[in-house]
Amino acid sequence: MPFMLPASLTFMATLAMGSFLTRMQLLWKYGFDWSYTFRLAAVLLLSFLTIPLRMSERLLFFKRIKKEVLAKPPVFILGHWRSGTTFLHLMMCSDPQWSYVPSYQVIGSKFSELFEIPFFNRLSYAMMPANRSFDNVSLHPNSPQEEELAVADRLKYSIFHYFCFPKAVDDLLRFTHFKDATKKQLTCFKVAYRTVLQKASIATGRRQLLVKNPANTARVPLLMEMFPGCKFIHITREPYVMFRSIYHFHDVMTKYCSLHAVSPDLLNSNVIKFFKVTPSVPTKCSTVTLHASDGRRAVS
Repeated sequence: MPFMLPASLTFMATLAMGSFLTRMQLLWKYGFDWSYTFRLAAVLLLSFLTIPLRMSERLLFFKRIKKEVLAKPPVFILGHWRSGTTFLHLMMCSDPQWSYVPSYQVIGSKFSELFEIPFFNRLSYAMMPANRSFDNVSLHPNSPQEEELAVADRLKYSIFHYFCFPKAVDDLLRFTHFKDATKKQLTCFKVAYRTVLQKASIATGRRQLLVKNPANTARVPLLMEMFPGCKFIHITREPYVMFRSIYHFHDVMTKYCSLHAVSPDLLNSNVIKFFKVTPSVPTKCSTVTLHASDGRRAVS
């Protein structure tokens, strides 16, 4: 059996392979608890060692990526975390009409084009665990994946940094909706997000993109501005069941990724804040709404 990085380490390792400057800026702003010094050292070391890989992709592939034009406006799957978005995304992407963000492109997003080279392609398999640690969903380098992790790999304006800095939840939740973002923050996000989708289009056959990202549920106006003509699929789930599921999700992710000490009270408070910031129904857009069931039928 080939070596695989444990699922518990994959998320942290992926963020660690992002911009070294971004890691330092996040640490300067949000700090860390000394009990996580070893984890922090590993993150900074991995980020520093992968600088040549990020530079190589920029030199070799930058022009090709920037020239890429999306075939059609994307279709976005919306819904709160743990509402069934992953299941729906995987099911729909089994239809060959869709392009999507492949999992290997969120592992070191800024040098994922190098995975076309056989050596780095084998490395992607080592970096990808067989299953997700918090819900046991199967993973594969070419399976559809959520693009927010690739965005977080590229810049500091992403909600996914919350799992490393949970005490900064109030500040980081702003980067779900970007309503009070500065012009610079918006521009950086738009460039990074579009680049992630351009790379995904190249990698998966230049078909219409089907994108799954719960954070996008709060960004509908921004996405409509960026991609005129885009469409949305909104999935919902019974909230009390979903709360237990998302609490477990946050508990597992912060356990393996956090640079802050997290108490049960803080975790509970943070989960509630996530519910408040994510609207239940997107407004003023072309949307189909589905409801996820916890019985035999996954989607009704």
